[in-house]
Amino acid sequence: MKKVSTYLCIVVAIALNSFTSYAQTCQLLGTVSGPEDVPVEYVTIEIYEDSSFLWGTISKEDGGFSIEDLQCGSTYHLKARYFGYQTVEQEFTAQTNASPLALRLQVDSKELDEIVVSEKRPTIERKADRLIYFVNQSFVAGKNSAFDVLKTTPSVWIDNNGLIRINGKAGTRVMINGKMLKVSGMELQNYLNGIEGKDIIKIEVIAMPGSEFDAESKGGVINIELRKRFLDGYNARLFAGGEQGRYPEYSTGIFSNYKKGKLTTTANFYIFQRNNFADNQEDRSNQQEDFLLESSFFSRRKINNHQVRLGADYDFNAKHTLNFEYVRTYNRNNTDIDALSLLNDGGNRSNVNGIYDTQNTNKYNGSSLNYRWKTDTLGSNIKVVADYVYNDNLGEGLFSSDYMDHADVLIFNNTTSNRLKQISNIFSGKIDYQHVIQDIGSIQLGAKYGYSDIDNQAVERTKTKNGFVINPDRTNDFTYGEAIYAAYANFSGKWKKLQYKFGARFEDSFIDGISDDRLTSFDVRYTNVFPSAFLAMEFGKKNNSSVSLAANRKINRPNFESLNPFEYVLNEFSISRGNPSLRPEYATNVELNYSYQNNYNLGLVYQKTEDIINQLLIANEEVAVYEMQNISQQETRGLTLGFSLNSFKGKLQSYFYTALANNHFQSDVVDESLTTLYARINNSFPLFKGINANVSFNFTSRELLGNRIYDPYGQVDLNLSKSLLNNKLRISVGATDIFNFQNNNSVLVDADETIEVVESFQSRKVQLYIFYNFSTGKSFSKKRIESASDSEKSRLKG
Repeated sequence: MKKVSTYLCIVVAIALNSFTSYAQTCQLLGTVSGPEDVPVEYVTIEIYEDSSFLWGTISKEDGGFSIEDLQCGSTYHLKARYFGYQTVEQEFTAQTNASPLALRLQVDSKELDEIVVSEKRPTIERKADRLIYFVNQSFVAGKNSAFDVLKTTPSVWIDNNGLIRINGKAGTRVMINGKMLKVSGMELQNYLNGIEGKDIIKIEVIAMPGSEFDAESKGGVINIELRKRFLDGYNARLFAGGEQGRYPEYSTGIFSNYKKGKLTTTANFYIFQRNNFADNQEDRSNQQEDFLLESSFFSRRKINNHQVRLGADYDFNAKHTLNFEYVRTYNRNNTDIDALSLLNDGGNRSNVNGIYDTQNTNKYNGSSLNYRWKTDTLGSNIKVVADYVYNDNLGEGLFSSDYMDHADVLIFNNTTSNRLKQISNIFSGKIDYQHVIQDIGSIQLGAKYGYSDIDNQAVERTKTKNGFVINPDRTNDFTYGEAIYAAYANFSGKWKKLQYKFGARFEDSFIDGISDDRLTSFDVRYTNVFPSAFLAMEFGKKNNSSVSLAANRKINRPNFESLNPFEYVLNEFSISRGNPSLRPEYATNVELNYSYQNNYNLGLVYQKTEDIINQLLIANEEVAVYEMQNISQQETRGLTLGFSLNSFKGKLQSYFYTALANNHFQSDVVDESLTTLYARINNSFPLFKGINANVSFNFTSRELLGNRIYDPYGQVDLNLSKSLLNNKLRISVGATDIFNFQNNNSVLVDADETIEVVESFQSRKVQLYIFYNFSTGKSFSKKRIESASDSEKSRLKG
């Protein structure tokens, strides 16, 4: 018994000693400043013990940083890294209530041509509500564009049309420094190709946006944080390039900034011209009705885009900042279609030769005013944003079809013209307040008001012997108004290794619409609450692994164009029809993610969407009708896996991403389920004489969208780049879809009628781009500016 008591005493003593040693931990606080004592954000802070890497973090907007769980009394080695500045190294001893370290950066007169990658330094950090990919010192970021870097980002998928998805979910929106971009698809790709990858500090992948984001963000948000420079001077980035497929394409632009004292101005301008074609074969058949239509379409589409972005930031002092931004965009889209159709209707055969020409012009003007007040040194702040958008969209078309008998003798001609004009005025404003509670967390509160006024005018004319005559069945004026009141609250914090964030957003919507003939009208109000919850737990000796759970509820309102009760002729046998009865869709999302060694990421995804909005292809005698409808329900279950590998002594960097998603659409029209495989491999490696290569492989298996099943498709891309003139000049050459695997082949899921589509387009191209950076004076910081009407603007037709 005495021995047992002795053993128990020893065990208790050891446990108490271990607990006391564990409890005696200290926190390191510090700040980083640059020349002229200006705080520097996103400086990489590394902590070493006996040459072994322990922890890493980055500095905040005020230059502050903190490291927890240091053993009191132990000596550590600190390194502070920031591209273009000398590395700061300092020894320190962890102590209770120690004074914060004050680090000061000095400009490095010579930037290294090669960026050294430390394998021990973590590049991925899992927060409660987002995944952060630190790419500012990676090989890919140093030698490629922002678009190339985005393709290597965990959980991100870019499809054949340049549309971005997170964990397989469509509708992802992209921000630059917290500012939502209006462009998407190939326009977004062009924009990101004009940004140097080395200017990216980090990419935040917000698969499940919290309550502080608009409720219309079910597809997730990607925020790209660019490097900041903070002294007076001028800098600019010029880019120009072209692509050649069957038809040539080009783009060019300049992104420039100038700072003098408290005032910073921005002037960005870019233009691009896209040329595309679609070689389309469409076969429609209905055996019960003895109906067969075989059509061949060749369309040529030319897109011209001009954008001017002007901005001004004024820093009254370190606490108060005022920002203004103006954006003007002009788009012109011309599409010419030549069609040949063979029609067999009840034994009556005829040939139809058609020419269909359409032109769409869009003039977008938007302005934002943004005020920010930093209320304390912990990061608390108030932001006020006011927005106004004016959008003028005009679409015109001329359609002519010759009906010929079996002997190619003209039976009759059908010629129509249509005109659809949409004028949009959008007003919005919001206020956000964040209060940081030291050692506890933060509280976010906010409110927003938005009003959209949309006026739509449609006119169709039919050609007769006496000229064009208005068709009253397809001529109308439809006005639409929408007011949304919103408020939200979030609370986030950390308890030991557990991060948490809980929030809710309240929205009250008032919608009304009326047509000129008053045959279509509605007056609707709906109130919703959108909760969100996030949990993330770090574990492992060096916190290099984590597990996270997220859930939220989101809404997706129909875009303004889809609500127009008009029929718009696409060709002789196809029309597009609006649906003013469209309801918003509501999505419930749940995600479980596991990250191992800050590299291997495994995720389970579930999404249930009620009243899903999808374009349906409806067979209606000879005419196929494309209409947006509310399908009763869609369920998506998915599994994602992403990881990167370094081989050949770190010279070859490969990123692998794959996702399995089972989509089940259910309605009166369709009740189908299909599992789709998404896979991507991206490889970056140096060749010789400073030339760097990037090779990517994409594949998508059969995919169900609405009531159409699309064939598998893939793509292989190659890019070579080289930096010259001390990294000021970069030349990039490449080829897309080298083996011409892309297609839009599909089949209609319908028991009565079959519609099969085989379509190829301009996906195989060669590319040449040149990027040049120059500056005068000293570099400086560009403040971020926000917009209050991002969700409303995303619903405009551009």
